[in-house]
Amino acid sequence: MFMMRIIMKKTNITVLIAALVIVAAPWLTVLLPWDFFSNLRIQAKYENTESQMQEMADSIIRMESDGHPQLGELSELNPPYFEGSLTDSWNSPIHYSPTTRTLTSAGADQTLSTGDDLSLVVAGKR
Repeated sequence: MFMMRIIMKKTNITVLIAALVIVAAPWLTVLLPWDFFSNLRIQAKYENTESQMQEMADSIIRMESDGHPQLGELSELNPPYFEGSLTDSWNSPIHYSPTTRTLTSAGADQTLSTGDDLSLVVAGKR
């Protein structure tokens, strides 16, 4: 009987620790500095409106203005285009033009439409 109590206490502690890890893990990514990540992959599928494409373009500008790694540094192109880390579902580079506020796939050389799969990889600062 005494042994059962010890086993039950250890089991409860293990469950409690596992629950804390599950709850705390998402907050660790928020609390850790940006430099901690060597690569960050953001994937999104746009299905609803064209405004979502503009939101992604705006988020690129916000990341740069917030001091995050510059997409332009990863590119061999001159501004106003960013390239290299933003790709579509066919792994073709995507250009963003701040003047027209559009995202264009280099593979098909066409403006991206809703429903396209986009993948944004940002290299972390070292």
